[in-house]
Amino acid sequence: MFLVGQLLAEEPIAHRQAHFAERQRVLDRQAWDIGQMLLRGKEPVDPRMGRREIDDSGDNVSLWYDGKFHVIAKAADHAMGKDYGRYAETIRGYAPSEMEAM
Repeated sequence: MFLVGQLLAEEPIAHRQAHFAERQRVLDRQAWDIGQMLLRGKEPVDPRMGRREIDDSGDNVSLWYDGKFHVIAKAADHAMGKDYGRYAETIRGYAPSEMEAM
């Protein structure tokens, strides 16, 4: 990340802003994925994951991830975001089960 930061320092501000926005989008998605795993009883290992707490209902988790606080609600078992929905549908067209798609 240090080298990326050095390279970005030489770029126009619009390029830097786009990079930082994309990085934050990816980190937010990773936090959401980890939150879903925690809400389903899994224990993911990620050095960027900090303190977390599942509420009494078991439907929400408060999570520190990469220095940012997230509150994540439990989603349907097979929720797909707009970022990868079409890709997952394509995989399902070729693989008879989700396990084979992975």
